Amino acid sequence: MVLISLVLGILLTLGGFFVPTTRLVRLLVGCLGLVILLGATVGLVGNAKQHWGMHRVTTTHTSTISPIASTDPLDVLVYQPTKEPASRRVYTYRSTTTNRQQTTAATAQTRNRVKIGHTTTATLTTTTTSWQFRSQFWRAIFTYPGRHTTLIEQQNTFDLPQRWVTLTPKQTQWLKAAAKEQAKGVRRAERQTVAKIVKQQLAAISHPTAAQRRQITAKAQRAVAQELEKQAPKRTAQLAKQAQQQPAE
Repeated sequence: MVLISLVLGILLTLGGFFVPTTRLVRLLVGCLGLVILLGATVGLVGNAKQHWGMHRVTTTHTSTISPIASTDPLDVLVYQPTKEPASRRVYTYRSTTTNRQQTTAATAQTRNRVKIGHTTTATLTTTTTSWQFRSQFWRAIFTYPGRHTTLIEQQNTFDLPQRWVTLTPKQTQWLKAAAKEQAKGVRRAERQTVAKIVKQQLAAISHPTAAQRRQITAKAQRAVAQELEKQAPKRTAQLAKQAQQQPAE
């Protein structure tokens, strides 16, 4: 409507001052057109700069996510390395509802926050604040030139389990290789430790039977596996720390 008023004001202003008629009529029509023109212009500027007819609306949406990269025992939230602060990073993840790869917006209004270790399910909570029209009346006034919504700010909060880590693509590649080497080392250490325990216990028996050998071996395997399982969180934390210390790009 304000755009129509703007065009009407221009036509009346031009018509009032240039269409042949009495001086009084030209003056009245021209002044009316000028008033409408100025009013429409002020309305456009007020809507664009001061958001006339609009109010702030905040919405919050929470969804579960999954990693686009996973290296046992870690899941990776990948981000692109930039010179911006951590809150301005662009993160890449996968939506569990659509199974599609998605990224956070790279805009000046977008902020990101990552919290690790406070949940068992990975979620993304997006809080969006925007300008929206107060009513259908104001929407009708600024239908053509005005935007129906204008983003003010967007806060993305990643709430992730303890097994997640944030890495760049290059650091993720390093993690995959390092995790394989660590797994090989753990299996090798397990075999060596079991063999050492079995050898020591069999040495204490003069003539061990096959059943005794199997029993001692099985018991040693369980004990070593339990001890390695206890140490797993420490190994995982160390691996994540080393990955984050690698060059970002």
